[in-house]
Amino acid sequence: MSWVLVAWDGPVPTSAVDAFRIFEQLESSTADDAPPTEGIRGYVEELLQRWPDILSADGEDSPWSYGPLIDNAYGPLFVFGLGLSTLEESIPYCTDVARRRGIVLFDQEQEEVYSPEGIPGGAAPPVSADLSRRRFFRRR
Repeated sequence: MSWVLVAWDGPVPTSAVDAFRIFEQLESSTADDAPPTEGIRGYVEELLQRWPDILSADGEDSPWSYGPLIDNAYGPLFVFGLGLSTLEESIPYCTDVARRRGIVLFDQEQEEVYSPEGIPGGAAPPVSADLSRRRFFRRR
């Protein structure tokens, strides 16, 4: 099992409800084969500096649940999974890198949005597990 996070290089939401809306708009308007934006590519590269890709020789202790990690980056979006046993260390790091780089990080499960501006919480509409994980498991 893994914990799925969504990152994007684009509009900063004002709440969790707004984050769901923005994510759905970006996802529906971005082609699966779109190359990652510079911001998203830089975010992924910095994450991989800390923990190598799980498919690499040094990646056995990485928190990533899928590899190569860059395969889940397309256009302004990056959807990635973390192993449950690594969350205590990996989520704060992913959040810190996103804030420094101006990337929005959205945890759909907890309805939390992290960004440079520090988004207020808010009740988000329910999301089926299929929607929140669909692209992560579909991408190759």
